[in-house]
Amino acid sequence: MTDVAAVEGVRGGLTRGEANRAMRGFISASGVWCMWGQTVGIGTAVFVGYALHLGADASYIALFTSMAYFLAVCQLVVPLLGRRLQRRKRYIVSVGCVEILFRSSPALIPFLFAEHLRLDALMILVGLGLLCGYSLSPFYNTWVVNSVPENIRARFTSRQTIVSTLVAMFSGFAVGRFIDSFSPDEKQVGFNLVFGVGALFGWLGYIVLSRTPFAAGTDMRRGDDAVGGLTRLLEPFRDGNFVRAVVFFGMWTFALGIAGPLYGVFMIEHLGIS
Repeated sequence: MTDVAAVEGVRGGLTRGEANRAMRGFISASGVWCMWGQTVGIGTAVFVGYALHLGADASYIALFTSMAYFLAVCQLVVPLLGRRLQRRKRYIVSVGCVEILFRSSPALIPFLFAEHLRLDALMILVGLGLLCGYSLSPFYNTWVVNSVPENIRARFTSRQTIVSTLVAMFSGFAVGRFIDSFSPDEKQVGFNLVFGVGALFGWLGYIVLSRTPFAAGTDMRRGDDAVGGLTRLLEPFRDGNFVRAVVFFGMWTFALGIAGPLYGVFMIEHLGIS
């Protein structure tokens, strides 16, 4: 999907062919993960519907959103703790597969936990999955940055976004229609099938990623102490444009994060739309 001739200034020691393979791998993995995301993503109709099915209310859905953003703070610490992590590709793929397991395992809750423990179990399983995802996210993003040449980074991001958006749009509609095809007494069967198939797509994404060339960039430095790592982490905040971008995206994400799940509850409970 990326023009080989346009690949110049490749970073991370990748050849042009490897850089093209890496970009195709990232785009393919992102598309497959979007199918998985429609089955487990906080704020999606499936997850909100399943939480309501287990007995949650609007305040509990809001608590899930708050937990997701609170746990995201760990991404500030992970790069400092991972300075000596050498086999980053193996770490990303392994922890990613564990994340898929935790995020898709809520389908087993009715079979493993008593009714009064189901919401607590859902919170714990989702929280563990989020921690796994956040712990690998900085390393995965660095891998992408080191693999994609700067002169075509915007084009790559555009194509990746288009693929992800189209896949999410069609898969989300298909999953919703599939869940609605089950009667209220059989909803659990529908959710089990959706979570199970979603997990397969999630693991497929990491299989694709495991075959993607890994680019080790200049961030993998040896001999840096924690203070030096923290200084580099805070260095971008000296740029006013970066600070304004962070504030804008922070406020935008906060608004969407608060409104999204509650809007899902409103559609399902009051409008009868899923």
